[in-house]
Amino acid sequence: MKKYDVLIADPAGNITAIVLNKDIEKSDYISIAGKLMNIKKYGIEQVGFVRDPEIGGAPRLEMMGGEFCGNATRSFGLYVAADKYKVGEHVVKVEISGSSHALEVETNIESGFARTSMPIPKKVDKIDLNSKFSLTVIVFEGIVHVIVLNEESNYELFKKVKPAVMDKYDPEAFGLIFLDAAAQKVTPIVHVKKTGSVVYENSCGSGTVAAAIYLSENLMNGTYTCNISNPGGIIESEIHKSEGKVTKAFIGGKVKLSQIKHLMI
Repeated sequence: MKKYDVLIADPAGNITAIVLNKDIEKSDYISIAGKLMNIKKYGIEQVGFVRDPEIGGAPRLEMMGGEFCGNATRSFGLYVAADKYKVGEHVVKVEISGSSHALEVETNIESGFARTSMPIPKKVDKIDLNSKFSLTVIVFEGIVHVIVLNEESNYELFKKVKPAVMDKYDPEAFGLIFLDAAAQKVTPIVHVKKTGSVVYENSCGSGTVAAAIYLSENLMNGTYTCNISNPGGIIESEIHKSEGKVTKAFIGGKVKLSQIKHLMI
């Protein structure tokens, strides 16, 4: 067993463990993540590992499967700001796996608010399961989300959609986002390829952005804002569009950070 310094973040229920030790080999990420996710009392849904920056940002967070995660980005940004500044409102630039550039996180340390810029989608696509069933796909750099409109979440549909998505896009991670458009509510199921994990997440930042992009489909120019309800809480979303294309995207909301835990696993 070895001791790890771990921060537990709660961004709208999407419990994220951030491992602060920088001397961990990437080949050990999956094993360590699995052990942390098996500690039932924390309810961890995903794990990230802190590393030195690679592309000119502040510290870097590598997710367990190399995927992108918006909730982890804003949680990490709040931690970096609190560690550096202790109090106040600050903008920090952090790196995250699945994004080719550093992202800015706006933080309020006292209130625990964190708002991050998000990668804009590479494209909005369609995937056909059969001649009568077509779904909208939001393709990001480090994760792909498929929108299922106005249906109850169900794992059987996830099993049908997953092979089609993995064959067509081969993403680091894939989310099936069940969207109740009228209620602006989502239920995310997220699969990470390297770990093989499938999680009914309490919230999903990039999935929330994907839903907001879908809801803004009729907006050609301007800004679309909405508060999207996830099973674990509300995530604020903001989509900027020009000539029908997404030019900027943001998510924000409260994040709870634990004291650093020294865990033997």
